[in-house]
Amino acid sequence: MCVIIAKPAGIALPSEKELRNCWQRNNDGAGVAWAQNKKVRIEKGFMKLKDLLEFLNSRDWKSYPMLIHLRAATHGAISPHHCHPFPLSTSKEKLMKTKVECGVAVAHNGIFTGYGEKGKGLSDTQEFIQKVLAPLKSQIRKPAFQKLLQEAIRGSKLAFLFSDGDFHLYGEFKKHNGCYFSNGSYEVIPVYHGDWLSYPTDWYPTHKKTVTPEYCDWCGATVVNGMKRNGPKFSYTFCYSCSEEILRKRRRWGKCVFCNREGFLYEVYEGDRDYVCLDCLVQIGSFVE
Repeated sequence: MCVIIAKPAGIALPSEKELRNCWQRNNDGAGVAWAQNKKVRIEKGFMKLKDLLEFLNSRDWKSYPMLIHLRAATHGAISPHHCHPFPLSTSKEKLMKTKVECGVAVAHNGIFTGYGEKGKGLSDTQEFIQKVLAPLKSQIRKPAFQKLLQEAIRGSKLAFLFSDGDFHLYGEFKKHNGCYFSNGSYEVIPVYHGDWLSYPTDWYPTHKKTVTPEYCDWCGATVVNGMKRNGPKFSYTFCYSCSEEILRKRRRWGKCVFCNREGFLYEVYEGDRDYVCLDCLVQIGSFVE
């Protein structure tokens, strides 16, 4: 899923509880970018929540415009070098750095089809920045380019932070306490019991108290005895209602139009004949409903 947090200058950071909620659903690494003295500084590769919180507690960030990104990886290696945000640059070396200064920082949720190097090379986002966005750097603040980019990214979400503290956000963001979130990962997590409850509850029957709660990979709700589904590469847990939604989208066996892996294929857009595997559906599903 991933989550982007855009914090304008003069706004407090999200609470620790909200950051913990975000991490519970997106714990494959985190990064921070902030505008200071006409530059954007990026520091990332926080692979443990305590390291991210320690960094965020190291100073008073209220006066700084910031991007915070917490990653849930589906494409690309899980490593500090693949954490967002990234500099708007054509340099592979700069895109891989965990500490860098730049003019513009970029964070992304979603999939850029056809981009990304195999193994531990550039992720789809890094390569899209390198080959598409960075060469057009002089155009990115122009209305015509913004309209074109909004169409090109389809259901993805993008955030740009400029050295003057300005933000450009693409896709639907939720405003909460002055910050902008790319999804509801920060929210209090309802609990579902997968055996027989299809509504939120924080009560477990006595004989189920030893079951460890998990998180629905579709809606983020806490699940006890959730429904299990497998993609070509990853396994997922769903609450009952989301499992019904997933099964309704399943169509046939074949190759995913995004990642080219074989598996059961699912419908993204109703009536569209391009089908995707479960791994890709989970990554983009919350953006296209």
